[in-house]
Amino acid sequence: MNDNNNLNQNNNTVPNGANQQQPVAPTNGQTTQPTPAVNNVVNTPQTVSTPQPQPGVVGQQPQPSQQVEQPQPEAPQEKMSTFKFIIAIIFFISFTGFVIFIPEISKFVKSKMGNQEKPVESNLVSNGTLLCEKKTTSDETDITYTLDFTFEDKKLILSSYTITYESLDTEYISKKEAECKLVAEKSKDVNGIETTCKNKQGILVINEDYTNKDIDKSNITAYTEAGGTYPEFEYGENVYDIQTKLVKQGYDCSISSLES
Repeated sequence: MNDNNNLNQNNNTVPNGANQQQPVAPTNGQTTQPTPAVNNVVNTPQTVSTPQPQPGVVGQQPQPSQQVEQPQPEAPQEKMSTFKFIIAIIFFISFTGFVIFIPEISKFVKSKMGNQEKPVESNLVSNGTLLCEKKTTSDETDITYTLDFTFEDKKLILSSYTITYESLDTEYISKKEAECKLVAEKSKDVNGIETTCKNKQGILVINEDYTNKDIDKSNITAYTEAGGTYPEFEYGENVYDIQTKLVKQGYDCSISSLES
């Protein structure tokens, strides 16, 4: 009885390594490789490490890395604007200086012109004649204008105005001669004026003599309307002032002395 119980216990007891496969005997000459034992391995999940924030101010965001900015070349428009600004400053300074010194410039120019127009005081002639002449030329006609002044103590006494026509156009000369004769007739009614006309071989000379002191200007209208010349200069006027005016009108003038 006890032997049977022991047998049963032996059958129920599994020795260590009983779960391992036992080698199988080869059959029909085949060789069977042993199968390696499989260990009971428990798959343990891997832990992924998470980077921890660096110590610092709570809630502070990580700052992006700063890059050094390279200087950008100046745009062409900026260069042009700078150039225009400099030019504007130079122009403003120049204009301001011109405005400030314009009175001095005017005085300088006037003094230069005055020196050229008026002779030196020590060379002035007190008694003499002033002769001024101007000529115009065209294809058929040349006209010469001559003014002759007699003065004493630098003051105008007598004067004459002569116009000389030289022309190939005989009709033109005849017309001018007829006009001159009409003026000569009117001059007889005016004190201090005498007009003459002379035609020599196609050269017409019209001469108006003025005794400036005696000219009656209240009766000169008919004379000027007929074509006569109104006397521009007054009796006693400074002869050197007359010279200056005529030079500005394009005349060439010269003064001769009457003193011995």
